[in-house]
Amino acid sequence: MHANEALVLSTVLGVVGDVHAQWSLLDEVLGALAKGPRLDGVVLVGDFSCAGRGMRQLDDRKVEYLLTVDRVLSKVKGLGVDVLYVPGNHDRPDLSGWGNIDGRTVGIGSLQVGGIGGAGPDRMGFAYEWDEADIRRRAALDVDVLVSHCPPAGTEFDRLPNGSHVGSQAVRERIDRLVGVGIFGHIHEAYGVGQVKDCLCINPGGLGPPMGHPRAGWVFGTDAVVLKDIRTGTEERAERSPCR
Repeated sequence: MHANEALVLSTVLGVVGDVHAQWSLLDEVLGALAKGPRLDGVVLVGDFSCAGRGMRQLDDRKVEYLLTVDRVLSKVKGLGVDVLYVPGNHDRPDLSGWGNIDGRTVGIGSLQVGGIGGAGPDRMGFAYEWDEADIRRRAALDVDVLVSHCPPAGTEFDRLPNGSHVGSQAVRERIDRLVGVGIFGHIHEAYGVGQVKDCLCINPGGLGPPMGHPRAGWVFGTDAVVLKDIRTGTEERAERSPCR
């Protein structure tokens, strides 16, 4: 079987970055996913709204916030496939529903997909934050695809424009052991695809500031990841070497 044939037969996941209630950009991304390869599911990396800092703000605006989350999920479910997500640091850690995979694993097609919501290790006063020890204490997820709102430390996926790395070492430790795919968000500027050890990785960037821009991502089993800039039509692609 040729490599391209194998990708066609793979379980295919669409990937949506940090939405931050940017409705027109979300519509552009969903339009691209609808026109792209057949999907088995869609993954969102969190930060549904721009809720500001702290649970108190979310509690004060709970109805408005939950309506935003519902609007995002309803739009994505319009693609007619299962939708999975992790809460971001702007989200409530107690979001309910089948699609929330924070700390658990679900199956889509041939893939086991698990998640780590929130962000750390820096504490900046957002609603959902954790320390590295919190992540290390979590049970290991037996997954093919790990969805973490926070990217792994010391990679191209957690680098700010000034060159500093702000990701999680605890997430990096899990990625270093994963022969599969890692999907990240949080650092909007660090969009792209690549490979960390045996893990193919994708950060679709964010729809909200800073650097909000419509990009759609695809995961083809554990064999390839693709990120498309919808405005320019350019694509970045990373494929697992056939000899790995």
